[in-house]
Amino acid sequence: MPTVTFGDEYGWMVDGEDRSGDSSAVLLDPRELPDITVGELTGTFRAAEAHWGDTDACEALIYNGAEGYLDAQNLVVKATSLVLRDGGLCVRVEFFLDWPTSTLPHHVEDFAGRLAAVRNVITPFLQSRGSSILQLSQHAYGPWQATEDGRFIATIVATQPENADTLADLADLGDGVERLVDALVGGTASRDTLADLIRGGHAGLLVGLPEGNWLDAKSQEWDLTSDGGKYSLGVEVSAFCNAEEGGIIVFGASTDKGPERGSGEIITAVGGLHQVRTQPRTYEQILSDWIFPLPFGLRVDVVTVGEDRPIIMIDIPAQPEELKPFLAKGALSYDGRKVDGKAFTVAQRRGEDTKRLEASMLHAQLAVGRRFLRNLPIDDGPSS
Repeated sequence: MPTVTFGDEYGWMVDGEDRSGDSSAVLLDPRELPDITVGELTGTFRAAEAHWGDTDACEALIYNGAEGYLDAQNLVVKATSLVLRDGGLCVRVEFFLDWPTSTLPHHVEDFAGRLAAVRNVITPFLQSRGSSILQLSQHAYGPWQATEDGRFIATIVATQPENADTLADLADLGDGVERLVDALVGGTASRDTLADLIRGGHAGLLVGLPEGNWLDAKSQEWDLTSDGGKYSLGVEVSAFCNAEEGGIIVFGASTDKGPERGSGEIITAVGGLHQVRTQPRTYEQILSDWIFPLPFGLRVDVVTVGEDRPIIMIDIPAQPEELKPFLAKGALSYDGRKVDGKAFTVAQRRGEDTKRLEASMLHAQLAVGRRFLRNLPIDDGPSS
């Protein structure tokens, strides 16, 4: 297990190796992070602060160069670092923002507005992980302080998240903050960032995205007072549970066919709902009754967009493979008018469509599982 120590003068060692270089911070290899506990580095930083009388030197940079070539003299580091603030270990992330093109005296206000947009996105992300923003600051007060490529540095310092055991847990939080800020500044969203961006008030980033394996948009809610509506909800959510990446369902967004021939549905507007007919807790209760097993980490949120109109988002994280397939309670009758509560449906997401698994495919999966349990060779079919 790596041991971080400090000297009488400014300087850091990791297992006897000098890790200070030209910086007052200690340089850590990413491969060391899972083996160093939060408590260990916190204690070392507190002792160094008391010895040196300087908190600024209590910082851990994370190497981001070629694996196996850690060089403390030529620092290539991640945007995330670990710092001591108010006696606790915190996560510090630096990011870049473009300076507004507005004229004086409004550009300072506009830049502050961009920082506020970052705060709105990062706050719910951190809260969901038991953390919060301790500091959000800018390093520039005018265009004359730009970097060579015309950008400006800003910094987020986040408190230590709950249940963080090792430095790897803190680094993961910093990586998530960095991805979110990059998506917000760049105006792009991915499966990893979209749900947090929507919770932060940026549902407009949905516009232009195609429905697909992990995203579905509905203009209205289902009628969840009927078994038909509950069954439809269970089928759609279970299909995303069976998908590799999980998925996101948004109620209150409109779609239309893409401009190219053969293209699928594209989200064209996020106008919101007139009102929320079913509250998040009711969604969660219905899903617990209509899906087996219970999905892990599923979340239902109501977010306000536009002129105070709500949207509903169901965020389904990627589920453990050993829990699949997820089953939706019930099956439609032959005429499609009734739900048979004694049956079940296995659904999968294929592109923008949700498909019911055919009996032959379900049997094949069950057969493979039975053979595996009996330690028999799996038949891949006739060879050519």
